[in-house]
Amino acid sequence: MKSYIINLDRSPGRMQRMADRLNSIGAAFERVPAVDGRLLSDAEIADVYKPIAGVAAMTPVAS
Repeated sequence: MKSYIINLDRSPGRMQRMADRLNSIGAAFERVPAVDGRLLSDAEIADVYKPIAGVAAMTPVAS
C-alpha cells in the first residue's frame, strides 16, 4: 500500500524524519506539497471553503 505524506516545503526536517521511518519498514510513499492556509487570501479560502449547515464553521488560527 502506498502512503502519501503531506508536507510543507519549509519543513524539510519533518519530511526527512517521516521518510526515514517509512524507508526503515519498506513502506512506499509519495510526498505531496502542503498548502499553508495561513498564507491564503480571504478570496482563495472562499473559493474552496463552503460551510455546511449544522456543522461547526472553520475559523482562522491566531499566529
